[in-house]
Amino acid sequence: MPPYKQKEDYAVRSDIMIYTIYVKTNARKFNVYIKDGNIFVELKSSPIEGKANIELIKNFKKYLKCNVKIVKGLTSKKKIINADCDLLDNILKFCFKK
Repeated sequence: MPPYKQKEDYAVRSDIMIYTIYVKTNARKFNVYIKDGNIFVELKSSPIEGKANIELIKNFKKYLKCNVKIVKGLTSKKKIINADCDLLDNILKFCFKK
């Protein structure tokens, strides 16, 4: 049996976590933080032609050692992503490295 579980309208692998994040563009530098239980990501690039989405995926892989895929919200500040790691642990490690 495959490692899939039915969740709402789509199948989700049990080793992949789903997160909702909020993106702020045109920031001075890349930053990730948790505030009031929500994950916020600040990106340097502008939200034109998917540049911010590309930066989001590249920086998550580079700094948080996590592969992500945007499931919903390609043109929105609120995004639902799949991550192949425990994103919250990696964000805490990233924050305390600074």
